[in-house]
Amino acid sequence: MCCMLVYHPKSAEPFTRPEFADFTHRNPHGFGAAWIGADGQLRYDKGLHTLAEQWALYRELLETSTGNIVLHWRLRTSGPVARVNCHPFVANDTTLVFHNGVLDWRSTATMSDTQCFIEDHLEPTLRKHVKITKKVHRALVTKIESGNKLVLCRA
Repeated sequence: MCCMLVYHPKSAEPFTRPEFADFTHRNPHGFGAAWIGADGQLRYDKGLHTLAEQWALYRELLETSTGNIVLHWRLRTSGPVARVNCHPFVANDTTLVFHNGVLDWRSTATMSDTQCFIEDHLEPTLRKHVKITKKVHRALVTKIESGNKLVLCRA
């Protein structure tokens, strides 16, 4: 089992409250969302929100966001249940990172496998390569291995 990561385009049919509650019930260790605000800026929220708080944010984003939404429900596999381990993570102050799966990567008592991967590999890669070229994409796919997905968001 692993987290749930959803790309929700503006044109998608909205989730029902029971569907949304099921996502939260199955993945109870944190919630996060990313979207483009009315000002064109990349925005995000994450934390140990209640179902009611998650639902309210989702409904608000359906009405106010200018485009696509990325949603993540965390199921703890490494690192403690804490806001700091909720997705998205910020890499190099420019990129929001969501992960789905279990990385064959180190973790610590306070940092998840995803955080360690970002610190060890993704941030240095993003500093070296401003653009995500096909070559960079292939290298990331090789590093994360099958069964894992990354979403990188930039405004």
